[in-house]
Amino acid sequence: MGKAVEAAAHLKQHEIVARFNQSDMESLKEGNMAGIDVAIEFSRPEAAAENLKAALLLGLPVVCGTTGWDERMPEIERLALSVQGKLFISANFSIGVAMMTELTRKFAGMLSRFPEYDAYLLDIHHTQKLDSPSGTAIQLAKATYENGGRNLPIDSIREGNVVGIHEMRAESSNDLLMLRHEAKSRNAFAEGAIAASEFLVAHPPGVYGMRHLLGVG
Repeated sequence: MGKAVEAAAHLKQHEIVARFNQSDMESLKEGNMAGIDVAIEFSRPEAAAENLKAALLLGLPVVCGTTGWDERMPEIERLALSVQGKLFISANFSIGVAMMTELTRKFAGMLSRFPEYDAYLLDIHHTQKLDSPSGTAIQLAKATYENGGRNLPIDSIREGNVVGIHEMRAESSNDLLMLRHEAKSRNAFAEGAIAASEFLVAHPPGVYGMRHLLGVG
């Protein structure tokens, strides 16, 4: 993802001024951040919270796409607000997935009136995917519940080199409805992360997500 984000940034005429990995994170905590407009964090679940904390305490607006660290998210969101920082978090930066999440929210509201439909989420990714279910599947499940829908079971499959497929299915004895998003490449995530970075720089301190980028949050 780091390479994909860098390529997407260059296409938008942005400059990458620093790169950090697990072995040199201490230099981020101690370094001079002058001239850096925003940090973009894609790492591992066990490292994300501390990376975000370091960036926020340095006064850096930060965009995070790492998933699997939900238990520490409230802590980091509180920190961002307490230091008047800027934080943008999403389980998936694809604009298409963001739109699917909003459609799922509406779909769930309608579906709640018709118990004859059995509904579930299908979550398919490559075998190297670290979290199961994926952060995106959890995001979709939350969207259904928040709009008065039911708790949906998630069927997670890890196979081959699948970039990412998510489906919400609702089936009755008479018909089957499917709302599906299939990622063709990681470029969609990288381009969305750059769009989120541009959004974050242009907005006041706060905690943001893809609904804000779409203009519905």
